[in-house]
Amino acid sequence: MGFSTCRIYQNHRSPTRTATKPASPTPATTGRGRVQLLAQKGEIRFRSDVRAKKDQQLCLRRSIVCVVALRLGLRPSEQFRLRNNRGGRSVEKIFAWEGDTLRAGQPIVELDASELHARRDLAEAQINTAIHDADSQAAQLEFLRDDARRQQDLLKRKVVSPNDAERAGSSARAQEKNVEAAKMRVTQARAQLADIDAQLAEMQVTAPADSVLGVLSVKVGDVLPANREVATLLLTNHLWVRVYVPEPWLGLIKVGDSVRVRVDSFRGKDFEGTVEQISRQAEFTPRNVQTVADRIKQVFGVKIRLPSDDDHLRAGMAADVYFPNVK
Repeated sequence: MGFSTCRIYQNHRSPTRTATKPASPTPATTGRGRVQLLAQKGEIRFRSDVRAKKDQQLCLRRSIVCVVALRLGLRPSEQFRLRNNRGGRSVEKIFAWEGDTLRAGQPIVELDASELHARRDLAEAQINTAIHDADSQAAQLEFLRDDARRQQDLLKRKVVSPNDAERAGSSARAQEKNVEAAKMRVTQARAQLADIDAQLAEMQVTAPADSVLGVLSVKVGDVLPANREVATLLLTNHLWVRVYVPEPWLGLIKVGDSVRVRVDSFRGKDFEGTVEQISRQAEFTPRNVQTVADRIKQVFGVKIRLPSDDDHLRAGMAADVYFPNVK
């Protein structure tokens, strides 16, 4: 069974700069001198298990430092920073605090919008006035149309002159334009109200997805400039770990394979992970990662999805990954 040990770092911070020496200074640890030199410089942290064999090969237990993060959409990220779009406004209300679990759309902070509420009341009054005027114009149009029809009947009986009948018809046609103008004023007033509602919606900073409020950067009364960071969210919908494995393991690992993951906080408890992605291109071991064999050797990144519905796992935990197909 293949084994990788990794450490999860929250907020993308670098690993603790300490080093653990091999248990036994036997000739099997041929790279020990270089390892100690790097450790003294505070550049790496790793663990290794070495078995003394004739060919001095590394044992199947391999130690790799790795990073665990949270994913939002297609871009891996463990954090999402919320910012306000409009500057010059103060914080009026706070609905959530650090550590709270948030649902998508749940408000976190509300900015002062007293003048917007006043403008909204005015817009509603203008809508009511425009609707009342449109109704009056429509009623007047019906009256003028009836009068035009009556004048036409009287004209047929030669009771009124043709000029009177034509005048009544012209009045009805002119009123039709007045009705259209009144309807346009109603539409315009409603558009103004919708614009104000959109601005009011921006006064509330809400969670874009299910998450945990990691950092609240403001307090009530703060006046915020535009694009000021308000809160930092930890997205919990997808949890994954990336490990780096040597080339000989590639033939034994494929997408969809199940792996076992253990964390130091829950010893003896296995979490099931799934291989989600295998890098198609080799890469050198990242700067903050050391393999037991040699730094200059190339490795392949393997992305493993972890259960997101388990509340035990946290970003920053140390984790061990077991590949059952690697014998």
